[in-house]
Amino acid sequence: MSKLQVFRSVIVFTLLCLALIAFFKIWPIYRFSTLPAETEKKESTFLLVEPGANPWSIARELESTGVTSDSVQFHRLGRIMGYWKNLKVGDYELSPNMAPIKIFETLGSGKSTDRAVTFQEGINLFQIADKLSNLGYVKRETFISAARDPSFLKSLGFAPPIPPSLEGYLFPETYRLNRTMRERDILKLLYQNFSVVWNDRLAARASDLGMTRNEVITLASIIEKETGAASERKIISSVFHNRLKKKMRLQTDPTIIYGIWESYNGNIKLSHKKIKNQYNTYVIKGLPIGAIANPGKKSIEAALFPEKTNFLYFVSRNDGTHKFTSTYKEHIEAVNKYQLDPKARRGKSWRDLEKSKTR
Repeated sequence: MSKLQVFRSVIVFTLLCLALIAFFKIWPIYRFSTLPAETEKKESTFLLVEPGANPWSIARELESTGVTSDSVQFHRLGRIMGYWKNLKVGDYELSPNMAPIKIFETLGSGKSTDRAVTFQEGINLFQIADKLSNLGYVKRETFISAARDPSFLKSLGFAPPIPPSLEGYLFPETYRLNRTMRERDILKLLYQNFSVVWNDRLAARASDLGMTRNEVITLASIIEKETGAASERKIISSVFHNRLKKKMRLQTDPTIIYGIWESYNGNIKLSHKKIKNQYNTYVIKGLPIGAIANPGKKSIEAALFPEKTNFLYFVSRNDGTHKFTSTYKEHIEAVNKYQLDPKARRGKSWRDLEKSKTR
């Protein structure tokens, strides 16, 4: 065998060895890239990719949530194939059923996955902030601060006198949100839904009543918090309208609670009724400075279109409905009957009304 043939044989052998080495190194990674994770976890999880996200942190989080079975291999795959360079900011839904190559495709798409978040009628700003914070969408204090920022309210179209916050204007509904949205983005979205509900017909009615939009929404929020039975909304509204016309204090407990929300422990004391703030209607005359919750459309309409009654008082029957009366004497009789008589309270609950709605 000539020297040239020997040289060629060595080259071929070396190349074969290198090919085998490359194969045994690359094959496991290739196989890993095309197979779903070998974990018992089946449900999807959400991964938030923020600016400057660290690849190692992402790989470890995906392993901890069961989306991938091997963070080292996942990180190596992204490095070898250049996938980490294509990473885009987003809130992504990922499943253990997805092969790593599909996961990287999703992380490079920039298409966030929205999730449904529902806010019920009567929920207030603090409760919305708590809910969104617990779900990881916002920082609680930042959200509340933005909702109280006069310059932000002006940017939304509010004209002086500007309400103390967006309380009352965060329309209760189901929204599609993702964690790339900032606090002001979410506030703006909720307010935009309110703006659709507050149409020209409602604005014209408010003008006919001599009420500003903020006064209507403030009254609607009180009606929302006082209403147990939906059929009573307009009657409750009539009570407050009648009291306002007679310049009587509204004396409604939900306004006390809102005024002391951050320190309220679930029980109203007699001393609470004497606390002076701009919400406590046992102390102030007329309506509070702003809403105490976020009313639904029906409560807004009830505030604008009350029943025509002579009622000035109402007291709970302990089952979600109320006894309405026109005189103080009748009111005291109703209080004695429904609130002070233990037999009238025994075995009754506002939840009974909720049960009857589902029958």
